[in-house]
Amino acid sequence: MKISRTISGSKRNASSYGQEIARSKEMLENVLKAKNEQQIEYILSVAKIKAKGEDLTVVKLKKLLDKAMLKEEVVLNKMQLVNLYLNSFMPEQAKRFIINIKDTKGG
Repeated sequence: MKISRTISGSKRNASSYGQEIARSKEMLENVLKAKNEQQIEYILSVAKIKAKGEDLTVVKLKKLLDKAMLKEEVVLNKMQLVNLYLNSFMPEQAKRFIINIKDTKGG
């Protein structure tokens, strides 16, 4: 019997970790280009957690989403991809990312 579905989804649509990270990075870039202040503040909040060397937990992310008032399903799906990319950062990478975003925003 051939397995066509796994816990993580359909085997046909399976992608590698590298492909998921690339897709996540692209989503982050798109969110930053859109210049939505709520979404950018959320991203910075997540990056600050990573900069402290802490792990991203569901509880922390839920609190940040609630604080940023991001509730639409489309936005939540975007942020899920963004979280994946930010979670790949080491603390020093997260610190540089925060500095770059603040420089780009002009403050």
